[in-house]
Amino acid sequence: MCRIALSALTLSLAVVLAACGGREEGQVTPTPATTPALTPAPTQTPIPTEILPAAQEYWSEIEQLIGDLVPEASSFSFRLSQLRRAEGPMVEVVLLAAFPDGSQPRLHIVRDPHPAAAPFSTLQGFEVYKAEDTLWAKLDEGQPPLWAGTATNEGLGSYLDFYVSGESALTNEHFWNAFSYAVQRIAQGLGADISYVWISFDDQWNPQGHQAGSFRVQAGSQERTAYVGVLFSEGDPDLDFANLATTLGQDFRQRFAVPDVLLEETEVRQWGYANHIWYAAWETSR
Repeated sequence: MCRIALSALTLSLAVVLAACGGREEGQVTPTPATTPALTPAPTQTPIPTEILPAAQEYWSEIEQLIGDLVPEASSFSFRLSQLRRAEGPMVEVVLLAAFPDGSQPRLHIVRDPHPAAAPFSTLQGFEVYKAEDTLWAKLDEGQPPLWAGTATNEGLGSYLDFYVSGESALTNEHFWNAFSYAVQRIAQGLGADISYVWISFDDQWNPQGHQAGSFRVQAGSQERTAYVGVLFSEGDPDLDFANLATTLGQDFRQRFAVPDVLLEETEVRQWGYANHIWYAAWETSR
């Protein structure tokens, strides 16, 4: 069901900081000018650019699934148990999306919605089933089939409009910056030996009344697990590179399950907005 060609993600912005000092006049001893407190320029730790072909193929397929299944969304969760191309995409997605018609349904895209789902009607050429309070459209006839479900006929119709358009609508820069970074780190730590991927993204998390967002991905196999967490803020005057983690780091740890393992922390990317990153890779049997 992969319908969309991949595009390279090359988003990089530089942050430049400058300060002005005082000047002397005649023979008068100058009074040192007050230099405003400035946020230190972020340092960017290099990350490996080489990814093994098998790992690159794996993450490219996940990127394509996101492009196929996730419309423009301010928050969503994406769970993939494994990739089995011959048997169809093995995915479970929960997302909140804003559609052009103004609807914002809570959507579920799953392999099997309910064993007792019964035929209900058709919508835009898709079979629609009803299970309890949810309407389900069968998107794909694979084994197992792929379904999309939500509570209202209007919400389901909005998603089907997106799905049949064949266009990737998720353009959120905050997500793709974090995703591209996470792919490189996890590919470094795990290669292509991955049996599951969990991704959570919330661009309007806004803890403690602050304008902030978050991204979390965990991937693993029977042997190893890797985690990347990204806390970010753009446009909040009270949050910058220097105080972002001290202000909201504990909130992020609790909400996005930062693991209790040896972590690489405070690595900052030059994306043009404040960010703080947690990374770890460890033996799963730990």
